[in-house]
Amino acid sequence: MSELPVAFSVVLHHLSPDARRAGIELAEVQLTDVSLWQLRALLNALTELAPKVAYPVTPEMRITSEGRQFLVQVRDGRVRFSSWSVRSGGGDLTPAQILALIAGTDEAAAAPAGATAGAGDKRRRRRIWLIAFIAGGVLGSNGLTAWMLTRPAPDLLPVHRLLEPDPAQRLLERAAGVYETGQTDGDRRLNLRRDGTVQWFLLGEGKMVVEETTLSTVAAEAGGQPALLAGNRTMIEVRNAATLVYFGDTYRRVPP
Repeated sequence: MSELPVAFSVVLHHLSPDARRAGIELAEVQLTDVSLWQLRALLNALTELAPKVAYPVTPEMRITSEGRQFLVQVRDGRVRFSSWSVRSGGGDLTPAQILALIAGTDEAAAAPAGATAGAGDKRRRRRIWLIAFIAGGVLGSNGLTAWMLTRPAPDLLPVHRLLEPDPAQRLLERAAGVYETGQTDGDRRLNLRRDGTVQWFLLGEGKMVVEETTLSTVAAEAGGQPALLAGNRTMIEVRNAATLVYFGDTYRRVPP
């Protein structure tokens, strides 16, 4: 049972903290220490909400656990799942099916013939645990409501101050450029302009852009380090002339 992820980090985009409401005016929310049943309740809420969502609202959940990353989006009234960890994805998946992919219960079917019995036993234990969880998953929605009412409101921003115009302009000119987390399917790109405008891209196969978001930023300082405060109440850290950090992901400067 301990083989399964015990907690998740979830970033909600264009969604309320309980995923029951969508809106372009909603700031991104980061939830930490999200349990499996809480994640099930969030997925249930998003699935119920999906048919009511209309452009330009683009709700999504970015889920991270143990270095594995997953993306759940609403497109054309449907829930779509993709992952740059398990290379799986598709549309019209139920919350239970999405959880099965996240928990890795599909791994047993894909295991090579030479896999050890110990690995097979672990996967079987994980599968049994998940089936039992899904059978009782209906309790999750009520639990999520209580959790949201009692937990403190998330705050994504550290203590910071805005820079004066001259040092702010110097920071933007020094940091301006294109940055990427990598060059494979599922990596991300940041294009920072000298006026503080940031374009964020999710990359697909062949570095094709599959998702795009534009943010406005202002130069700031947090913990004695330069940073960019984005209009959606998030912070981009400027580690050095070649490195940015956003939502825990490290972006490296791409040579022109």
